[in-house]
Amino acid sequence: MFIDAKGKPCPQPVILAMRALGGLKDGETLQVQVDNEAAVENLKRMAQKNGAAVQVKADGANWTVEIVPADSVAGAGGGTGSADAAQAGQSAEEQTGQSALAQAGQSAEEQARQICAMPARGPVVVAVGSAEMGNGDPRLGRILMKSFLYSLTQLDELPQTVLFFNGGVRMTTEGSESIEDLKALESQGVEILSCGTCLDFYGLKDKLLVGGITNMYVIAQTMAGAGNVVKI
Repeated sequence: MFIDAKGKPCPQPVILAMRALGGLKDGETLQVQVDNEAAVENLKRMAQKNGAAVQVKADGANWTVEIVPADSVAGAGGGTGSADAAQAGQSAEEQTGQSALAQAGQSAEEQARQICAMPARGPVVVAVGSAEMGNGDPRLGRILMKSFLYSLTQLDELPQTVLFFNGGVRMTTEGSESIEDLKALESQGVEILSCGTCLDFYGLKDKLLVGGITNMYVIAQTMAGAGNVVKI
């Protein structure tokens, strides 16, 4: 099912999506097209709140949010969503619609307004303060760090910024085994920043191979403005 919700302010796209979920046929997905990122985030929160899977595709100034109902997700994974619905005397479609439309006795409009009132999640910032991940054997720590930075490139939602400071600047300079992974992140729009004071301290400023040079004020400002800071 497709819904064109472009130009509709919140909570209208969420209300339309919640009502549509109850009318989906078995195995059918819902696609909602919107033209602002706030609507995208609100639709994602609504879907996740109801146990549905969600995927976002950007197309110029528009986004299509595809929602797979909870019972379809469970069925694909061999779950018992349909069996649970049958035990309650309901079809899978009816159960999905009710889970989306009536949680704790709330109407679709009430739920949608609550979802739209939630503050938008800020950007994710990864802060790397060492060339090694965790405490213990240094060789293992370097292996783990290399694996972690590669894993970042495989995430569906990439961090906005990766900050490197202290010994972490060794990951962005000559001799690092993670340069190609960091360049891959940078090519996808992730900001890569290394502390200039740290590069000077270790004599590595002339050996920087990826990203830009920053200062502690920008590092503090970036971390303070983040929705979530992942410290490594």
